[in-house]
Amino acid sequence: MMTVRKLNSITHLRSVGFGQSVPEQGIWLLRWFASEIDIDINGDISLTFDPNSFDYGSHHYRNDEQLLNPLPWGYHYYSLGNIHQQGSLRLPHYVTHPQSEHEYGNRARIIIRVWEQNVGWRTSQIIDRVYITQHYETSEHRGTDYDPLHTYRVTTNLLRLIALVSFTRKAKLKGSYDCPHTNNSRLTKVSFLVDSFSLTHMILP
Repeated sequence: MMTVRKLNSITHLRSVGFGQSVPEQGIWLLRWFASEIDIDINGDISLTFDPNSFDYGSHHYRNDEQLLNPLPWGYHYYSLGNIHQQGSLRLPHYVTHPQSEHEYGNRARIIIRVWEQNVGWRTSQIIDRVYITQHYETSEHRGTDYDPLHTYRVTTNLLRLIALVSFTRKAKLKGSYDCPHTNNSRLTKVSFLVDSFSLTHMILP
């Protein structure tokens, strides 16, 4: 098992090579994920959907190739982003059909490590680790294994930054706004003027 590189900033994210050695779909998948989850003031990440229901192309990941660390008791890995395996909740069009990607691949995935516990009548699902990865190219004949050279751990800090960038992209006027997923007082109130600012302009070459 290789040491998985950690991504903690937009600069780290740019160094990955989205749109080059890594499918562009991966950055859109991260943008969607960062906007979909809930991050509390302690940095705990809560799911807003059940990965056992195949929503957003999710399914249980067994880690057979030992890509990631063995699971502690009470934890599970899930893979998200298979555009051909959809439950009642589907990935948005900008994830499944990136505008500047010539072929709509299905290699990019997010893997989450989830701690599940029964709380009263329901099951609490807290994410403590998030990874971005990809399947090998078909020409490499590695089946459904993930490529360890293009597997990265994404920190909570980076997920907050991505959510912030995605939020500002939607804004139309200059002003102060409450940004979702951002409880840090330094980031909760953000003043900005949005022109053609977008996550892809920051990441893609």
